[in-house]
Amino acid sequence: MSSLEEKKSELERVLGVFQNYIEGSELLDVVYSKKFGYVLLGLPAADSIDDSDVTRLEDPETLVKEIYQNLAYDFMEQEGHSEDYTEATNLEKRAIIWRMYSKQSQVFLLCTT
Repeated sequence: MSSLEEKKSELERVLGVFQNYIEGSELLDVVYSKKFGYVLLGLPAADSIDDSDVTRLEDPETLVKEIYQNLAYDFMEQEGHSEDYTEATNLEKRAIIWRMYSKQSQVFLLCTT
C-alpha cells in the first residue's frame, strides 16, 4: 500500500470516528473529490457574517484539529458565551480540554483497534 493510500485509509478511519458529529452538524461537512481528495467544508452560522471555510484534509491530524476547534466553539455557544474560544474563562478552558481529551481517547481507541 502506498503512503497516499495509507493516509487516505487513516483519514477514513478518523472520519468514521467523527461521522455522527459531522452528520449532526448543520455547519460542517466532509466531501470527497477525485481532484482534491477529502475536503472539510465549514459554513458560517446564519446570524454570522463570517466567510465559509474550505480545508483540504491531507492527513488525519488536520481533521482532528478542525473537529476539536469546532467542539470548542460548540461548547462556548452551549454555555452562552462568545464564539471565540480564546475568550473562555479558566473553568471553560478546563472543560474544553477535558472534552477534547475524552474525544482524543475515543479516537485513539477506535483508531488502534
